[in-house]
Amino acid sequence: MVDIRLRMYWSIILQQLIIIIIAMSYITITFACLSNPCPCSTRCSCLQQPVRRQQSSYAAPFMPLNKLPAPYQVGEKIPPGKCDFVIDSKLRKRGSILSPTYPGTYPKNFRCTYLLNGRTNQRIRLLFRDFDIYFGGEHCPYDSLTVYDGPNNKHPIIRKLCGLQQRMVIYSFGPSAFIEFNTTSPAKADPRGYSLDYEFSNRYVDVLKMMDNQLGITHLRGSECDLLVRSNRETTHFIHSPEYPLMYPANTTCTFIIDGLQGEQNLEEVILTFEKFAVLSETIDRPSSANYNDDDDDDDDDEPCATSYVGIAFVPASIKSVLSSGEESNYDAVICDRIKDGSPVLGPYISDGPRMVLVFNSNEKISKGDGQEPLGFKAKIQFKTDFGIPGKPVGDSNQCMFQFTKPRGWFNSPRYPVNYPLDTNCTYIIKAKPDEQIQVYFEQFALYFDEHSSVETSCADFLEISDVFVKNGVETLQLQARYCANTFPGPTVTAFGSHELRVFFLSNHEGTGNGFKAIYQIRKAFAEEIPTKAVARHCGQRITRTDDLTSGWFVSPGYPIKYNKDLICDWEITVRPNHQILLHLVKMEIEGSMTAESVNCQNAVIRVDTERGVGAGPAVQEICGTDESIIQPIISKNNTVRIRFFTSPDKVNGLKGFNFTWTEVKKITGKYLF
Repeated sequence: MVDIRLRMYWSIILQQLIIIIIAMSYITITFACLSNPCPCSTRCSCLQQPVRRQQSSYAAPFMPLNKLPAPYQVGEKIPPGKCDFVIDSKLRKRGSILSPTYPGTYPKNFRCTYLLNGRTNQRIRLLFRDFDIYFGGEHCPYDSLTVYDGPNNKHPIIRKLCGLQQRMVIYSFGPSAFIEFNTTSPAKADPRGYSLDYEFSNRYVDVLKMMDNQLGITHLRGSECDLLVRSNRETTHFIHSPEYPLMYPANTTCTFIIDGLQGEQNLEEVILTFEKFAVLSETIDRPSSANYNDDDDDDDDDEPCATSYVGIAFVPASIKSVLSSGEESNYDAVICDRIKDGSPVLGPYISDGPRMVLVFNSNEKISKGDGQEPLGFKAKIQFKTDFGIPGKPVGDSNQCMFQFTKPRGWFNSPRYPVNYPLDTNCTYIIKAKPDEQIQVYFEQFALYFDEHSSVETSCADFLEISDVFVKNGVETLQLQARYCANTFPGPTVTAFGSHELRVFFLSNHEGTGNGFKAIYQIRKAFAEEIPTKAVARHCGQRITRTDDLTSGWFVSPGYPIKYNKDLICDWEITVRPNHQILLHLVKMEIEGSMTAESVNCQNAVIRVDTERGVGAGPAVQEICGTDESIIQPIISKNNTVRIRFFTSPDKVNGLKGFNFTWTEVKKITGKYLF
């Protein structure tokens, strides 16, 4: 059985070789007759002369050619060139162009040009049926065929080609095109050359009408109706199907590549909304499977939008897939039929990044419509600044202000994880209900830091966290802390009685960094500001000085056993008026690190507020790490001090914790009395 298959295989190969040899012999003899003196007076008698057949690569020695055979005479010859032609649509609307000696090896050190001239409203379609030109590199430095979008080689290049191409289609923008074929003389394989069809027609899409003189919309050269829509910073554009509002042409595909700004200082998103939509499609029944169940819904076997549709890709992976293959299954959304005004199907569609791609496709056969107008689609494109922040935008499109109300989420610096832009300020509003509190912890924090900056300028870029209090409709902000490049914020929670957190970020014009990302979660608020007794997640106590209690100590939960994650502890110490409180850190094993230059309390932090009291300003000291010797004794500003201890709700290493002592003191003539 195997032998029979082998014999059949070799028989087919042999037949193909015989056909090729006969064809090459015919071409060789024909060129020999045309380029060498021959005593015979007729073509038939000339072909009877003994001619030695040479290899296909021999064709070049027969140049210069006085006259090309009929298949290669594609138009009016331009003297004195050997292979220069003008093809006029008045004489021929369609035809073929073959390389010299096609499908034999083309001559070396040779040049052919073809000028295609159409009428005013015509465009030219070139179909490359076969293309095999020596590939010498990406930019075709040796042999090449170049198509120009105009009447000579001074006009823009549509495409410069070499190597292998199959079934490629190119359209001119206007009524003329210029094709230039050049060969050189390095050693090559035996490339066939090219065979392409041309057609002049006014039925191709009028791209000038589609662009509608809009700034930022350009035609993608070589395509029938592909357009590039570019932002000019926060601009608005309109696109529509061919011939809109009339019936769109059949068998037409137009791709709209929509690009917002993208750079170190600019990043935009694309917002697309259809104003009118009526791309009519027929439903195709899918073949029934062997496992077909009579109880199945018949609609499940229908393929919607099978013939004409608009496909939208707004996710980077989908965009890449669509531009490489154009298959319908790669779109993020596919729309067809007549869509009523006000339908959510009309959008808006928002890009996940600075680019969106829309593809309009019509079937080979289209209906006469549904008796209504308009037909096709018209869409509005808006470019808006994309800060890359997931909250709900508040204010103008170019204003970096976002609101968060979901039970859990995150917020970040503009464009995180890439560097944030210069001269930017952003506000993040996190709102909870009256019986809830807001917890925040940071995954990343890296602001710009200049090693040569002074103390005054080291906090040029910063982030502030404030509690929002509302009383009688009046909003008051109380600053929790400000963080600069040398401080990694620890976990925090809204103050008791506050149900809104306001975060403010500012960058200046000097430098930039990766920025920050923070997680927030909204939880049920504690019943007490300072717990009477420890409850789940809330520990601490209220300590009041008495005659029998003028000093004492307080420790982290379970000290010296490891503390847990997701802890919020509050201590408040109060002594007699006109007295102060001295805090001394006896022992500390809290994950994180502190140096003279920086503080990183990402997963656990002790916060000491020494300015508790009405009208007092924030003076919060953040403490963490394992070196208690760097923490100097702390003196309160008045007779009350507040200490808070937070651990991340996500994960902690769980070290031993801390041990503080406190003592009532009174300052007299520069000295503290115990």
